[in-house]
Amino acid sequence: MIMIFHRQNKKKLLILIAIILLVVLFFINQQTSGKVSNAVRTLAGHIWDVGDTTSGKLSGLKESFVSKDKLAEELARTRDELEQVRNLKYENIYLRAQNSTLLSLTSAGLQEGIHSRVHASVFSTSGVTPYGTIMITTKAGSLNVGAVVLGKSAIALGNISDISGKVATVHLFSMAERSVDVIIGIGEDAITTKALGVGSGNFVISAPRDAHVQVGDPVFAASALGYIIAIVGEVESNPADAFIRIYARVPFNIQALNSVLVQ
Repeated sequence: MIMIFHRQNKKKLLILIAIILLVVLFFINQQTSGKVSNAVRTLAGHIWDVGDTTSGKLSGLKESFVSKDKLAEELARTRDELEQVRNLKYENIYLRAQNSTLLSLTSAGLQEGIHSRVHASVFSTSGVTPYGTIMITTKAGSLNVGAVVLGKSAIALGNISDISGKVATVHLFSMAERSVDVIIGIGEDAITTKALGVGSGNFVISAPRDAHVQVGDPVFAASALGYIIAIVGEVESNPADAFIRIYARVPFNIQALNSVLVQ
């Protein structure tokens, strides 16, 4: 009972104090010609403006996050489109280079060989077999040691090194530490050099600094009937060096192949 009584008295006291403050503020406002009420309005206006500003900033922050998500989607779409354009470029380069090669094949034996390809299935890729090799098998035709194995767009992948029944092991041109005699480019600017395999369809090539090598140039294997084995992806040069460093690669994922052609 005592606590309830104190609470009621405290409540009445607070109400009384509030009434007194209102009366005092009203009296001061009258004596100051409304300056107090103007100050209260100004303060309320500032509080309202701050609320609007904060709300605007939060809205802008939300829009910023949405814009970043859209930008990430757009960047991913652009990367995919660039990859498609790059692949089309490689296809175009290959077709022009292969056309030049076919025109240069005057030997009847080579011309006949172009039409004697055998289809083969990829038994296992370099991700399963020893590094730098793939295994293939065929039901029709015969496989020969040394035969050239072709991937997509007739890009030469390597040579058959061993045959056991209908299963053949292919040593890739790009297998680590394998050196291949190559020709880079077409026509007067073509150069002859050696390409060093570094695995997974990649090559590192050294050439004289004055060589005219550009990104996208085809790399032909001199010992594989003139087939392309890679495309130049990067040319690194240093004015202080007498040679340039060329990085070339097979323009597709070898491990994703399901079938090949055997020349």
